Amino acid sequence: EGFELFVDEVLTSSFEWGLHNTTATWLVGCWPPQRYLVTDGWVHFPAGRVTLHIGGINIIVSVYNLRASFRQLRADIECHGGWFYLG
Repeated sequence: EGFELFVDEVLTSSFEWGLHNTTATWLVGCWPPQRYLVTDGWVHFPAGRVTLHIGGINIIVSVYNLRASFRQLRADIECHGGWFYLG
């Protein structure tokens, strides 16, 4: 039951990314507090392999020169025990 996703070291060590047109909102004093950023950007994976293991089946995807762009990606910034996380 469930699934597992494995990403090889080649993919994780070679990926590149860039952000632009980034805005951040940090409102305190309202409930719930609002802390988030919105950004445009891109990610580039020169090479690597992703393996999805689901129900006894392995699906392997090899990546070569994959580039993805995004617009207005929102990332919430959460505070748990004094540490901040992107959620």
